[in-house]
Amino acid sequence: MLAKILNKQLTFSGPVSTFHWHQFLERNEGKYVEIEPVKRARSLKMNALLWVWYGIIGQSLGYSSQEVHEIMKTLLLPTRKVLYKGKQIELPPSTTSLNTTDFGEFMLRVQAEAGQLGISLPSPEDYKKTRDMAPLR
Repeated sequence: MLAKILNKQLTFSGPVSTFHWHQFLERNEGKYVEIEPVKRARSLKMNALLWVWYGIIGQSLGYSSQEVHEIMKTLLLPTRKVLYKGKQIELPPSTTSLNTTDFGEFMLRVQAEAGQLGISLPSPEDYKKTRDMAPLR
């Protein structure tokens, strides 16, 4: 059940009624419940812009977009450590599990890295303008 807080009141999204809310309260009477904001996954538009950036960086440095992606993840995201057969192994980071805030911060780091290399990347606004003006095929 999802609810939004508006004017210090819960507003339910979807087909949830106050009846369901009261059922939830009854089922959880006396229990601790965890309330936390929903973290949205990265957006497709953010991801598309990042891959445009990878293409620009790759062209400037002589790498494929996929190679730039792997380089940036390795440079700019923390690795995860797991225990496998008694050995600690560092796994490469992934961008797929990042929420919009973390993904946005990652994109800022990619942009800064490109800037240090003297590579200019389009802003989200510039990218949106050129994408919106592109002819339909």
